[in-house]
Amino acid sequence: LISIEYQQNNRSFGKNSDGKDIFEYIVESFRCKPREYWDEIHHFHEGLMEKYIKDNNGQPANRINGIISGLFFSARVYADGSLPTHSPFGNVRMMVPPGALLDPVINNFYFADFYCNYYTHYVTVVICRKGSDTDNYCYNKLYQMDPEDNPFLTVIPPRMPHYIPTYYVNSGVWVEIYYTEDVPLWLGRFDSILTTGAGTSKIGGLPNNKHCDRCNLYPIPYPDEKQDSLNSTFRVLINQVSSSESNMSSIAVERINSMSKIFRTNE
Repeated sequence: LISIEYQQNNRSFGKNSDGKDIFEYIVESFRCKPREYWDEIHHFHEGLMEKYIKDNNGQPANRINGIISGLFFSARVYADGSLPTHSPFGNVRMMVPPGALLDPVINNFYFADFYCNYYTHYVTVVICRKGSDTDNYCYNKLYQMDPEDNPFLTVIPPRMPHYIPTYYVNSGVWVEIYYTEDVPLWLGRFDSILTTGAGTSKIGGLPNNKHCDRCNLYPIPYPDEKQDSLNSTFRVLINQVSSSESNMSSIAVERINSMSKIFRTNE
């Protein structure tokens, strides 16, 4: 099923009206957490951010939930290339050069999940150190992507020797980088960021929207208005967001689905 899900995502997200990929150049990946989180790592863990077991965020059938360990980073940027100004995950942001996490010489790239939370569609890309136990597991359970040729997160080799690669992220979806090694704090730099909502991650992770017919193989129909547990205001907001993003979303899903037949199912 993981190959079908990859296909479902790859069909339409991240293409413009001309059918071309919508990629943004990135110079930093980042991770947002409350200040207390970073202070604890600095004072009690010798500055080493240790990976931990994947929670139940995303699709319930996700093959990495509760099995492999890692750390989430984001590659999202605005259309002008700037980083987001707000985060729901914390008020301090660690920014890491993408080459520190995404070196294709020592890492493999895997597609792991495609889901939404009513407002936004997410793609989870797992980065594994080649030959590690986690890499062996992901090779057998996930879809391995070519770092230079995939629809979500690409690494373009330099044209000249001794130059660094360039990194691009698909702006049609929110790409999550799940890096499966420990990360020292000295590897990045830090700044403050405004928080939205609770300003911290939800313990156990957030469940996916099981009603969406774009990111579920077997979507659950929405209840009628009399049975709808969502209040009317929230429903209006969802419809407005869905309408405003429908063009980009439909393009992205179409692209993912079109490729599903050529990927192994890994059952």
